[in-house]
Amino acid sequence: MNRSTPQSRRAGAIIRDHRNDMGLTQAELAAACGDDPNRNYIQQLEQGLITVPGVDQFNKLQRVLKFGGWEFFRAIGYNVGDPVEGVLYPLVYALQQCSHEQQRALIPQVKLLGSYNKDDEEGEGDDGPSPRVPVRAGRN
Repeated sequence: MNRSTPQSRRAGAIIRDHRNDMGLTQAELAAACGDDPNRNYIQQLEQGLITVPGVDQFNKLQRVLKFGGWEFFRAIGYNVGDPVEGVLYPLVYALQQCSHEQQRALIPQVKLLGSYNKDDEEGEGDDGPSPRVPVRAGRN
């Protein structure tokens, strides 16, 4: 018999919370994943009975539920570091290579990649102005 741990239950709660936020049943989530993982697998994962899902199953769940993988692996005890720190500098560098027009087009897409916390910037939420990244000299 499989036994859950506090870490596997936390990780299962992340899957369950994201599924519930999307208004999906376990069966609907399984169908959206092409029935791999199936409903029984999802149920066991949410209960913490499966500690680490298979790569294919995890990638499908992540794609359908649209959550950060770091969040799940941090819950089961992996030191994943600061998820923003690992992405911020390469992202800023990539944006610096773009024109102002390209930056304006990309910022809404970047916001979709993760959750936007309105408390991070006082008074500015999704309706507020998009941040601008300085462009290197010689770019439009």
